[in-house]
Order: sequence, then structure tokens, then C-alpha cells
Amino acid sequence: MKTTISDNINTCFLPDLQKKTNITSITISVVLLVFAASMFYLSHIKQSDIITSTEIFLGVVAICVAIFLLGWQRTKLINKETGSVVSKDHIFYNPVDFYGIKAALEEENFEAFAGFRRQQEGNVQTVFYFSADHKYIAIQMFKYEPFEYKPQTDIYVFKDVAAMKLIEKIK
Repeated sequence: MKTTISDNINTCFLPDLQKKTNITSITISVVLLVFAASMFYLSHIKQSDIITSTEIFLGVVAICVAIFLLGWQRTKLINKETGSVVSKDHIFYNPVDFYGIKAALEEENFEAFAGFRRQQEGNVQTVFYFSADHKYIAIQMFKYEPFEYKPQTDIYVFKDVAAMKLIEKIK
């Protein structure tokens, strides 16, 4: 099943996705903060310089990891229908293949993706969100125009069998 959305995949919120709190990340952050506090407390009790320095270092590292988890990992995207976690990725393609990729997406000819040449960096980029169970993918093509990547297609959303076939060919 294919649907299209006329927007930028990087800035719009896709209707099939939902943000949820990442309980695991928050729990690990709290544990790390408690660990850091205990390291700082223990460093004041003991008199050894090496042990005190190590405890302070471990406390600082634990606080940095906890801040990262709380700041950037506290939510995750979920597919509303299946409950599967959704990840974002991108692939660069050779500019010669631009119209072929565009036609393959419009016609749902996913076998054609085997012939497209990938690159490390480039002017043609596909950005996609895909679920861990491979039953959902939202994909859009971008082309580099002065100073930024601009959308060149609508957002194509594929579900179930079509999504599985496309993810199999591009991953």
C-alpha cells in the first residue's frame, strides 16, 4: 500500500508515527546519576589521591552519559499500527540514477534499486524512516541545490509487503 504526503520528511511529523518516552533510557540515566553522586561522596570520605581522582573521573563520565541519555535519547519513534521502533537513515546515490530512482518509487518497482549506484556522499540523497519489523517505510528523495538538500519528490509511505520489499532492496 502506497500513500504520498506533500511535505519535507525532515520537518513534518508523519501521521503513522508516534513519539513515546524511552523508559529504558531514563532509568539508565537515573542510575548513572545516583552512581555519580556516590562516586563524589566516596571521593570526600577516602584520603588516597589516586582513588579520589578515579572516583571523580568516573562520576564526571557517568554524569555526561546521563545528560546525553536524558537530552537526546529520552524519546523514540514508534509505528502506531505495529508498535515497532522506527529508525531514520539516508543513502546517497549517483546523480545519473535520480530519475530512475524517482520512477522506481512511483511505480513500486523495487527490483530496480539493485542497479542504482550508491555513493559515500553526493548530490542525490534518499532519506527514510523504517520500522524494525520492516512493515513500514517512509522515503523521500532530495537533491543538493545551493547550500542545502531540497525535496524533489513527495514522501512515499509503503506498508506491509511493499515496505518489506523496499527495505530488503535498500538496506
